[in-house]
Amino acid sequence: MDLLPAESSHVLPKKHRFRSLKLVNVNMEEALSETPCGVDYGRLDNGLTYYVRSNSKPKMRAALALAVRAGSVLEDEEERGVAHIVEHLAFSATEKYTNHDIIRFLESIGAEFGACQNAVTSADETIYELFVPIDKPELLSQAISVLGEFSSEVRASEYDLEKERGAVMEEYRGNRNAYGRMQDAQWVLMMEGSKYAERLPIGVEKVIKTVSPQIVKHFYKKWYQLQNMAVIAVGDFPDTQLREELSWWIVEQFEHQKVGAFELILSNGMRVCYKCTDFLDDQVLFTGFSYGGLSEVPESEYFSCSMSSTIAGEIGVFGYRPSVLMEMLAGKRVEVDTKLGAYMRTVYGDCSPSDLETALQLVYQLFTTKVEPGQEDVKIVMQMAEETICAQERDPYTAFADRVRELNYGNSYFFRPIRIRDLQKVNPYKACEYFSNCFKDPSTFTMVIVGNIDPATARPLILQYLGGIPRPPEPILHFNRDALKGLPFRFPSTVIREVVRSPMLEAQCSVQLCFPVELTSENMMEDVHFVGFLSKFLETKIVQVLRFKYGQIYSAGVSVFLGGNRPSKVGNIRGDISINFSCDPDISSTLVDIALDEILRLQEDGPSNEDVSTVLEIEQRAHENGLQENSYWLERMLRSYQSRIYSGDVGSCFEVQDKARSKVRETLTPLTAQLALQRLLPFPCKKQYTVVILMPQTSHMKRLKSFICSAPTRYCTEAKVLMGTAGVAVFLLALWRYSRNSLKS
Repeated sequence: MDLLPAESSHVLPKKHRFRSLKLVNVNMEEALSETPCGVDYGRLDNGLTYYVRSNSKPKMRAALALAVRAGSVLEDEEERGVAHIVEHLAFSATEKYTNHDIIRFLESIGAEFGACQNAVTSADETIYELFVPIDKPELLSQAISVLGEFSSEVRASEYDLEKERGAVMEEYRGNRNAYGRMQDAQWVLMMEGSKYAERLPIGVEKVIKTVSPQIVKHFYKKWYQLQNMAVIAVGDFPDTQLREELSWWIVEQFEHQKVGAFELILSNGMRVCYKCTDFLDDQVLFTGFSYGGLSEVPESEYFSCSMSSTIAGEIGVFGYRPSVLMEMLAGKRVEVDTKLGAYMRTVYGDCSPSDLETALQLVYQLFTTKVEPGQEDVKIVMQMAEETICAQERDPYTAFADRVRELNYGNSYFFRPIRIRDLQKVNPYKACEYFSNCFKDPSTFTMVIVGNIDPATARPLILQYLGGIPRPPEPILHFNRDALKGLPFRFPSTVIREVVRSPMLEAQCSVQLCFPVELTSENMMEDVHFVGFLSKFLETKIVQVLRFKYGQIYSAGVSVFLGGNRPSKVGNIRGDISINFSCDPDISSTLVDIALDEILRLQEDGPSNEDVSTVLEIEQRAHENGLQENSYWLERMLRSYQSRIYSGDVGSCFEVQDKARSKVRETLTPLTAQLALQRLLPFPCKKQYTVVILMPQTSHMKRLKSFICSAPTRYCTEAKVLMGTAGVAVFLLALWRYSRNSLKS
């Protein structure tokens, strides 16, 4: 591989010589055109530039080059020589080719090493060159795919790097003769005072011998971006053919007309679906997900991995510390965050259309950043984690929610809240390693983008930043949704009523009443909508009774949880419906009984026609509003991708879901609602449920006084006499001890 141009005595083989050179008339007064002359020139949506020219001589041959605008002048001190090392590694090891197989492949199609396949690294650029026969239809495509390997698939493992150090060192030594030293000295003299003088492409011996794979990978990922590259092709082929062969960089694309969305499958495997709307001028929402989450983690590592988002987030998951990033984002409206769930890893965000590029840059940074905490980082983060847990343990509502979760989903390690004593089981280094791996392989992610975006602007950004995320050589956290481990949860089979008492400055009371729900696979699509309608029935009736009839609550909420199930395409789904309200602590249990009576009445008698009409109207208006909201479309599109009926066409999923909704609306009557309440909830409802009530903690004396005052009159009188006698006895005992102490002194 040539570092410097060949000496003049070395001439090109005859087959590479120009047959003729035409004189070109140049008007020195005119500014040079930005458009190349005599070539087919353009820029793909992903940022890659191409220059193509058809040339029939020599016949059935093509000269190809990948020019990368990245050379030695971009190197930091510890990277001196890395640009040249990357060039060597490109021919040595890529995702598809290992152990110089890429050279053997090119030789097998007649492209001799050196003369027909080579590369050169300079201060400003690295250029990879191929001269290949194209007398067979597939050869041009194969050669283009080799350039594709150079562009984004070069490997830099310890093994790969060690194998190339010797070759690079030999090239370094070969340049240390008198002529080479003179050239270097001349270069330094000419470039004195600039960084060019300090960045000879060959690098320095120390870096060549000791540079780590991490430094090489960092340089490669940072500078080998499609917007920094161009493909040049001259050969015996039509101009249009090569544009088609550049499909290695071009994505697959689909239009889902029923949804009004466009889907791209990027070259790194990521699937992106975007929908352009005009609902809000200043909003773009996006969410990306991948299957495989905390349910796959061994119990011994669960606490470390479950805290990985918190720990990594405090250190910086976007390549910068949070405080630094906050300053960098000042004046921009962009938020990007992550979530690690039981079965999925999620990255989501919200930004202004003008800041979409920044948002996608952050996503790129998330996938290319390896979070590595230092000792001081660990100390600070663990201290913050301890303070956070202490604050949570003091929060009444956290204690309330923790107990609800433990009770309804089983007392397994997965549903237990982390305590101070559990922090000793947390390994911050393991947490950061797990987090980095969760967002590393773009091929497992699906990204949905909805909002006020211009496709002409957004599409190139998507291809540049999301398509530019490097795909690791081996899949990382690549799971089949049907093979994920399920969570160990089971709703209690009997009635359980509990009170959680917590210290409060102001007396407050919250109630959560829960029922188990099970949806069968046979009626899954319809039952999902039935559950939605039933939750609205329950909410409406509970508010009518507890507020409008008895005047004891302000509002009530009904929610459905089905997230404990693994996202398999087969089997039933278990979950729960919970009713929440706040009230006076003294009457909380009574209100629970009233709510149970009302739900049982609905199961036995069914709702009225007016109730059904009201719920249908509320649902329809909510649906109409949702059709004009970005969040609604984002949720619908994600639900379609995650649906058990999804098989590659998100538009078909939309259609099936809409038909199921229409069917349920058409068949919803007082009778069908009553039957659904009996079928989906325990019937009668009083045979299986849980109630957890958050109450203010009272002092022991106040509790004793409450017990005494609530006792029958006769026992109350006797208890007061006993308390008085006990008080006199305590007083006499204290007086006797005081007298003895006085005599001793």
